[in-house]
Amino acid sequence: MDRPLVSIIIPCYNGEEFVADAIRSALEQTYHKREILVVDDGSTDDSLDVITSFGDRIRYVSKTNSGAAASRNVGLRQTTGSLVQFLDADDLLHPRKLEMQVPRMLQCRGSTVFSDAFVGVAGSRDERDSYEWTLTRQEPNGICRSIHHIYYVSPPLHWRANLERVGGFDEALPCLQDYDLHLRMACRGVQFIHLAESLVTIRRRAGSISADHARLLREWPGVLKKCIGFLRDRDRLTPEIQRCFATKLAALSRELVAGQDVRLGLETLRLAESLGGRESVRAAYDRKSWLVRRALGPVVSELVIGEFRRIFRGGR
Repeated sequence: MDRPLVSIIIPCYNGEEFVADAIRSALEQTYHKREILVVDDGSTDDSLDVITSFGDRIRYVSKTNSGAAASRNVGLRQTTGSLVQFLDADDLLHPRKLEMQVPRMLQCRGSTVFSDAFVGVAGSRDERDSYEWTLTRQEPNGICRSIHHIYYVSPPLHWRANLERVGGFDEALPCLQDYDLHLRMACRGVQFIHLAESLVTIRRRAGSISADHARLLREWPGVLKKCIGFLRDRDRLTPEIQRCFATKLAALSRELVAGQDVRLGLETLRLAESLGGRESVRAAYDRKSWLVRRALGPVVSELVIGEFRRIFRGGR
């Protein structure tokens, strides 16, 4: 069987506590035709010492701090594999990840294969702080699946050609660069194939950008609007895709309003309604929440629902 070279790219900024584990997880892959490049993003702790301790088993480059997206793009330019695996410095690849994904990539040439993942708080030993991220809703393949499901950077395995075709990561985005990348790829026709195995452990660090949910929420509508404009300009914004975007935007508007960003929440809701109409917005609510929304409106309803959640500790 053809065994393509896989480039594993690990950006690192002040990750001395975790990066050794990430590198070891790359070295322990049972698929051996791979190269490992760590990009130190101007760390001010002892990350570089940890990285260089692995000797010639890996390669590394060090640069001025400019963010994870820029580091991943540097990694793309410095590696040669036809397949690319991104791995954050605080995440772990399970040993058989590449072994299981590469054959699927070869069967579905041109597509991206992504796995499920375990997600938890870095350094926590409490099982209540962890959960298994799985694709529970079988959205149609393509853009609609990407809108709802392709969030994290480590579960997918990519063809380099697809990454280069979309220009890599958007370095201007302060967060959501991975989601933005995947959605732009889907808008250009890349299919995302789900492999129903948890092959990655994602460890969230307190204080990281990805842990700042409010910041992520504020950026999300702009990422979606950019892709809506791209598809509209090319007459590819079908009714089905409009409904998928509308439902996602409606769900975001609820979270924004609940988080007290009412102006952006209502602006996002208006965009959802213009794209998909009432039924697409309705899909972002369960039956009881929709009845509350109809009675009280989109703002007051979220305050009431939020209060019920705090009292009863559950429910949507």
